[in-house]
Amino acid sequence: MTVSTTQEPVYAGTQTTYGYLKTDGNSLVDRETGETVRLVGVNWHGAEGTTKVPGGLWERNYKEMMGEMVEAGFNSLRIPISPAILDNQPVYNGIRRDANPDLYGLTPLEILDKIIDYAEQTGLRVVLDMHRITPGVGKQESGLWYNNSYSEADLVQDWKQIAKHYADNPTVIGFDVFNEPSGPAHWAEDGSYNNDWHRVATKLGNQIHKVNPDALIFVQGNHIVDGDWYWVGGNLSGAEDDPIELNKDNRLVYSPHDYPYSVQNVPWLEGATKAEIKEGFEEHWGYLFEGNEAPVVIGETGARLQAAADTRYLNALFEYLEETENSSSDGIGFFWWTWGPNSGDTGGILDTWYKVDQDKLDFVQRVDAELLPTTQAAANYIAGKEFNITFEQTNNPGIERTYSYVTRNGTAQAGQDYAAETGIIRLAPGETSTEFGIRILGDQRTETTENFFVDVYYQDGQKFRTIEVKIKDRVASVSNQDDTDESGNVQNSTGEEADATRNYGFGTHVLRVEIDETSDGEFDVYGSLERWDGKAINRDWRLRLDEEVEGPVSFDFGDELEIKLRNDGNLRLTAAEDMPAGETDFEFNFSVSAGGENAAINWSGQSSGLGTGRAELSGSSTQSSNSPLDVDFTSVQTWQSGEFVAKVAVTNTSNAIIKDWQIELLAEGFTLDAEDVHTAVAWEQRSTGNLQVRPHDWNDDLSPGETYVFGISAKMDATEPSLSLTAAQIAEQLEFYFI
Repeated sequence: MTVSTTQEPVYAGTQTTYGYLKTDGNSLVDRETGETVRLVGVNWHGAEGTTKVPGGLWERNYKEMMGEMVEAGFNSLRIPISPAILDNQPVYNGIRRDANPDLYGLTPLEILDKIIDYAEQTGLRVVLDMHRITPGVGKQESGLWYNNSYSEADLVQDWKQIAKHYADNPTVIGFDVFNEPSGPAHWAEDGSYNNDWHRVATKLGNQIHKVNPDALIFVQGNHIVDGDWYWVGGNLSGAEDDPIELNKDNRLVYSPHDYPYSVQNVPWLEGATKAEIKEGFEEHWGYLFEGNEAPVVIGETGARLQAAADTRYLNALFEYLEETENSSSDGIGFFWWTWGPNSGDTGGILDTWYKVDQDKLDFVQRVDAELLPTTQAAANYIAGKEFNITFEQTNNPGIERTYSYVTRNGTAQAGQDYAAETGIIRLAPGETSTEFGIRILGDQRTETTENFFVDVYYQDGQKFRTIEVKIKDRVASVSNQDDTDESGNVQNSTGEEADATRNYGFGTHVLRVEIDETSDGEFDVYGSLERWDGKAINRDWRLRLDEEVEGPVSFDFGDELEIKLRNDGNLRLTAAEDMPAGETDFEFNFSVSAGGENAAINWSGQSSGLGTGRAELSGSSTQSSNSPLDVDFTSVQTWQSGEFVAKVAVTNTSNAIIKDWQIELLAEGFTLDAEDVHTAVAWEQRSTGNLQVRPHDWNDDLSPGETYVFGISAKMDATEPSLSLTAAQIAEQLEFYFI
């Protein structure tokens, strides 16, 4: 374990925090400080699709990617969604569980909440874009905001529900009310009342303001105005004679879309000079800014940069954006399309999910924008300095290794001295070291040496290593602790060391779980939930207990918790009704009784070629090293007789469709017959005793992020040894998620 040597002292006074934004002429203005601000953002698409979550979560940790967005110079996110974001069903597709354990199994809105919570911590602002009314790719095919099964009234009600959910949250600065109106959509011209986009945009803005009066309303143009064709969403020439007029003043932002010729062959760009390209900007949306009518923030622009015409277009666009910055305004803002590499139109800021396209960033970084923290903790985060820890694991036998980590207070305090983090450490096959960052926060105090800890865990939850980070005058250094080091242990509520501890970081919240073994098979669990930023815990928090302990286990919860069974079989924990409001921490305890009748069923996945996963029932859950298939085993129910039911989930973690896939099941400790496999799959008993499992021909395409689930039922061999659990094993297998 080594440390980069580029660390320097960090001294910073109290940083500025910002509030909601408003408009003033053609400027966006912070309502707290009166400063003009500029939005320079990136689209993070995917949640408008069938997975209902932003793209890349099947590959990377969301906090890692958002940290890269900040480093790239963005201060805001535009997140496309559809009404399906309100579906109240847990999401498993499109999320790699080992990379995003705190998102897996949440509802789409709960996942969006997590992303917005982390945006708040890092100073990013968020605009939500109603990209489609049915989940899918690209704009709504009809170009309209309604169809036979989804009405204009439905859109109004869904927007009001979303806007109310994010009321009093200045991180969510506004709502882009519908994406790329086109086709029969018109702007206050002669035509169908139902298809008048000017009317509907005004109505949506006014209805949103009834439940969230602080929100900015982003309004796109349509496609054709008075016979003049321009980009879908980009033609705002109709606003010259018929501007949008909301009931709430100082909340309207015009948000056109504009692209180069490579996205679509359009006549006005074919062979156009820089001057002609800029003239198109001015005629269709720039005039609104130049005339001081309203702020303009381009909702989508970008290019693959694979043709000279792309470079000519972007040079014209960014020169125009630079020209709009003057003494009275920070200028026109924009959101680049898109973050991930999986856009057919433009590619992304990421060339692969792990590599930034610097040529695109060179354009983005021609326009400066400051981060806009809404809390002092976020301001301190921005004022701090990233401290890089080089993680080394020399014993890497040519497979991908993934670890998780969580920070833990010592004498240094999260939110005051360092930023509390959870994250993922990933070593590619054959890779022996990689870096991850912890932000050391700035202050003006000269202090003695303080410390905090970074606990690193294997995928199955077993602790791998504890790293001690020491801070002296804002300069950090590290040392390793082995897992038995007393200084790495947490004291339980009795003042004695617990038999086992786990710490979970959930954005601003930290959960500490301590487990004592009181007798053979009996365990006491102590939990303490607090906020690292020192704020009070509101009553609306929820924990999910994902109980993965094999063998007969029963829980006895105390009076502090209200317990409800979720649809996925896990438990939802909330404070009992008598919990005092405004508490800065919350403590609870319960007991676990673990019998020893049955052995545990574990699982590992090993690859045997592209598109094929070989699965063995031993070890712990891992992803196939050379295959894009992620194979997970979950025990659904076990009985003392040794019988059990389990489900197997096969997920495509790549960006391409996988056809003709198959896996092999190998039973260890129990007998698995072909009749034990069910849920619409094809199978074949092998001479080795294994089962080859594959989908039926009519259902053999596995799309990116898609998960195929089938079940098995079997019985333990009579010779299988009994399970004897320790406090450490209980701690490793109990999983809490903050929802």
